[in-house]
Amino acid sequence: MVLALVFAVSLRSAGGGEPAHTLFKLSMLLGVPVAMFWVMRPGRPIPVARDGTTPWQRVAPAIPVGTWLLLSYCGPLAIPPGDDAPIDSLGMLLATIAVGFLLNALLEEVFYRRWLQSRWEVLLGRLPAIVLTSALWASWHIGIQGTGALHVDLAHVFVNQGVLGLFLGYLWSKYRAMWPILVVHGAVNALPLLLPA
Repeated sequence: MVLALVFAVSLRSAGGGEPAHTLFKLSMLLGVPVAMFWVMRPGRPIPVARDGTTPWQRVAPAIPVGTWLLLSYCGPLAIPPGDDAPIDSLGMLLATIAVGFLLNALLEEVFYRRWLQSRWEVLLGRLPAIVLTSALWASWHIGIQGTGALHVDLAHVFVNQGVLGLFLGYLWSKYRAMWPILVVHGAVNALPLLLPA
């Protein structure tokens, strides 16, 4: 929890943007946990909430993930096309999506859902863990998506990333599978590149 808060505050203080975003993310969401695991390795393991491995739990997330993707791309709630500059070559587009996937979807979901939310579920229960993790995950987006007006930025990230975080947290808590949350998070990040204005 402390790392998530420090990440959000540090990014906001640094003014957001690159390269601060990537450097803070790598150091706080990857570097510090890896160092912590290395130090705590010989000790008692941290408890993790249940881990479902039935065949149904591996396939069942396809229903909510598929529904979400369909609504996101085609439905009345479809995400509007982005205003990002179009990428000229297919190779550059694929490389951009791959790097974005590794730095954003994979790193964030391992840290926030698999690691943080799982531990909070043991301590606080399922719903409080999902809500708290979603709020922390949403809050650090202020540093990269903020306009400067804190009250507007807070409302924006808690409506957009907070609601998405609740969905991702629910998927993780119910199915205990990484692929659904990675597909959804990866698709959210790829949409502005795939659907330029």
